[in-house]
Amino acid sequence: MILIGQDDYAGFTALYLRHIQELIQYARRLHTDEEESNDFVQEVFASLWMRRHELNLDTPLAWLYMSVRKQMLHSLRKTKKQRQIH
Repeated sequence: MILIGQDDYAGFTALYLRHIQELIQYARRLHTDEEESNDFVQEVFASLWMRRHELNLDTPLAWLYMSVRKQMLHSLRKTKKQRQIH
């Protein structure tokens, strides 16, 4: 995370490649739509890169898992609200 905070894209890429498959598998266990699950994980990694200067993560993997879960919960709430409106 120190390297990522210093704009080291290679460090970010290493973290991404190391954890992308396990996070996608986690997302697919939580959400039935495969494409949306992949999108959630990609959005989390994009968020990590965009917020790299403000995040101070001791356990980046825990943050990634939590963020994927939050993305899914947010999506489910949004879908539920849309169904209630229609």
